[in-house]
Amino acid sequence: MAELKYKTKQREIITQVFKQNSDKCFTSKEIIELLQGQLGQATVYRLLAKLAEEGVICKYTAENGSGALYRINNCEKRESHEHFHLKCNSCGKLIHMDCTLLAKIAEHLQSDHGFFMDNSKTVLYGQCEECICKKELCCHE
Repeated sequence: MAELKYKTKQREIITQVFKQNSDKCFTSKEIIELLQGQLGQATVYRLLAKLAEEGVICKYTAENGSGALYRINNCEKRESHEHFHLKCNSCGKLIHMDCTLLAKIAEHLQSDHGFFMDNSKTVLYGQCEECICKKELCCHE
């Protein structure tokens, strides 16, 4: 993570939202709504861009391509930065996945197709087990 030059109150407010929800991704609009007027829209947009540039948060393209999603960068705590992410379409949870099978797929793409996959930005979408279980319980009531 890049060294922080300034630690402002606004920066701390927005960073706390991400730290308290470390397994979730947010749009800028969702962050603005969560802050309930504590920070102006322009400040939120500026801080999101700065925090992403510094590596404090990660920026992903939304699955429908309509905008950006942000989440805390907790990948640095892991031994390997080369891992995949799973994102639940229902609850938004982001799961880090170190998997030899997916690593083999990345190797195959490289050796057989000349394609170098960026594992740190590779996100597979679906539903987490918790959401599936909730849905099945609702269906059986």
